[in-house]
Amino acid sequence: MTIHEWVNSPSFEGFEDEMLDKVGTLSGDNQELFLRKLIESYRLQQCALTPNMLKRIQQGKIDISLYIVIESILLYKQFSRFPYDNELYAILRQFDAKNKSEAMDLWKKVCKSPLFTACGAKDAVEHEKPFVLTRTTKSAVIRASINKDCSAELQIDVTGIDRADLQTITETLKEFIPTRKYDSVRKVFIIPPESYTNLIGFLMRWNCVLDFSKFNTNTAKGIFTFVHQAPYKQMFFCEGVKSKTPHPLLKASYHWCGGRARFGCAGICRHEAYQQYTIFDMLNILQLTINDQQMSFFYGKLNWFNLYLEHLFCYECDSMLEPAAERPYRNAHRITYFRCPNNVCQKHSETIYLNHCFTEKCNSVIDSRTAARCPNGFVICQKCGVCCSYQQFARKSPTGALLGNRSSQLLAENNNRLHLERREFYCPKCGLKLQPARLYNSSNNSGTDDTLIYVCNNSACENYRLYGGIFPLTTAFSKNNRIKYILNTIQEQWNNPYTLEIESNNEI
Repeated sequence: MTIHEWVNSPSFEGFEDEMLDKVGTLSGDNQELFLRKLIESYRLQQCALTPNMLKRIQQGKIDISLYIVIESILLYKQFSRFPYDNELYAILRQFDAKNKSEAMDLWKKVCKSPLFTACGAKDAVEHEKPFVLTRTTKSAVIRASINKDCSAELQIDVTGIDRADLQTITETLKEFIPTRKYDSVRKVFIIPPESYTNLIGFLMRWNCVLDFSKFNTNTAKGIFTFVHQAPYKQMFFCEGVKSKTPHPLLKASYHWCGGRARFGCAGICRHEAYQQYTIFDMLNILQLTINDQQMSFFYGKLNWFNLYLEHLFCYECDSMLEPAAERPYRNAHRITYFRCPNNVCQKHSETIYLNHCFTEKCNSVIDSRTAARCPNGFVICQKCGVCCSYQQFARKSPTGALLGNRSSQLLAENNNRLHLERREFYCPKCGLKLQPARLYNSSNNSGTDDTLIYVCNNSACENYRLYGGIFPLTTAFSKNNRIKYILNTIQEQWNNPYTLEIESNNEI
């Protein structure tokens, strides 16, 4: 029996070890089916299955998705872990990805492979209905449909509204959101993503009750519920872990996935038919104990690598970056220094630093090409605004034995207190020091961090132009203070007292 016949046969009999060396002769779909049937044969005790047998499959010309699944199984069996970022990067290079187009085409195969659990969930509020924001005076209804990238469409129901009110609304809209465009056919205002904060200011001016997919629906006049929907990140792999309780607002079951509630999600589960087996099924059949939360963590890493991959190419010539010489740390799981391998590229001699943010719950990509450095020489995170901390070194080398001379000297000179410990922050766009601004009408006059927000005062800076001085993604300390500063600025301008309620556990 040939390998092609065995794969498509309903019987499990006829398997021979020589087939392991011929998996690369099968189509992509049949390669995946071969592994699934091999795992099922092992479960039915029709054949043995050893790590060396899986390695023999890897030695053939197989698809990258099958290679990564087998590599993940082998690593989990030997070390109880999944591939690190640097190992995924090495696999891409092993498959001869030389430029962005080739690498992205390879990675798309991984993202679309049915051997992984795909993300098929949706945000019920985003996809099924817009956010509805209603003015409590009953003079007008303002509806904002906010998209995944923070762009928006604004519609004003002028039924029954008097001319003076309409003129006031349109003038205020023009003042707050000068970048808006009007679609005369659909009769909606188009709001670009960079004007998101301005949109919130406009809505606050009209006493809108903001219900941003979360749970507080207080509609009393003058009381606002402001919950910022975290920017959507595209996910190919399911991170869904089922909640033990129903959704408080919609009273429906949901999965927590990618930092938000997701509906219509099947979650990470086992399958009965071997033709539908995923890596989660395979690991459990091979008695490598793993639960859905552990699998969700791995899928989260793959989703993060998908964002990381966008940065692994030269911005000048599109060549895939290659590792540059770097000092290894004991627990470094990714390559952090790169260079362009193209000798004729203008950026060939440039050393590029790529990493993830070390602050808890941020983990965004750090790229020295797109962000400024702080005075200590560290690249500033564009999401949370943090640059350097004693903790980032303590995690890499608790004893300090592996730290270089520069890092050891810097820590010694600053008594192990770097910018994060000193509450000093720098703009990731222009690199200038952000200035603390006291919260309006704060009851705490001590000047401590719980009463401060940090802003960029450089009028030539992109962040200043986009946010009017407010850099809402800085810092990691107090999300609530960033929101309060925005809203209190509006309150001061319009002298419109209100009580602010904030959903405390949602990231901005």
